[in-house]
Amino acid sequence: MFSLYIAILIICLLISIFKRRSIHYFWFYFLVAIIVEILIFTNILKNDVYPWVTVLYISFFLWNFKKELSNYRIIYSFTLLSVVLFSIVLVTKKNILGLNIFGFQSIIYIALSLLWFIKQVNTPTIVPILKKQNFYTSVFLLFWGVIFFLRIILANYFYEVDREFYSQIDYFYKCATIFSYSLLLMGFFITNKHAT
Repeated sequence: MFSLYIAILIICLLISIFKRRSIHYFWFYFLVAIIVEILIFTNILKNDVYPWVTVLYISFFLWNFKKELSNYRIIYSFTLLSVVLFSIVLVTKKNILGLNIFGFQSIIYIALSLLWFIKQVNTPTIVPILKKQNFYTSVFLLFWGVIFFLRIILANYFYEVDREFYSQIDYFYKCATIFSYSLLLMGFFITNKHAT
């Protein structure tokens, strides 16, 4: 499963490099993801690097959507709140409202995608939604955010209660992650860079 995951990340990286003028710096996101995943898999880095990388991933998508959403104040407020919450979680290593940094990551991904969809409904254009790159980015964020949030909730309970079921949850999550990157990859083939 890890090989397939890395393969899809490498494909996404190569396509995002090749199409870098029409894709908003996704090559950076995929390069970091590949390096981190390989270094953790080879035990050069420990899993405790994930919270720090998660902050980088969230920052990337906040930055990416800042340009796309017309109401910047929402994104700036959201970013400021996120930075404060992340800082508290990372420094104190405590959960806020029962959520760790990964729970906040899911919520932010879901919120960003929903904000983009709301903008599309409120300000329709002549470009069909399926011809917009950020449709696929938003679907990726929404799908992955929901699956990851469910994984967090279920894994926390079943890790202690039923390890076999926990491993099934983890397997499903890995398949869903690969599928979500495939959705994102589809958006890279949209050639109308102005159709966000």
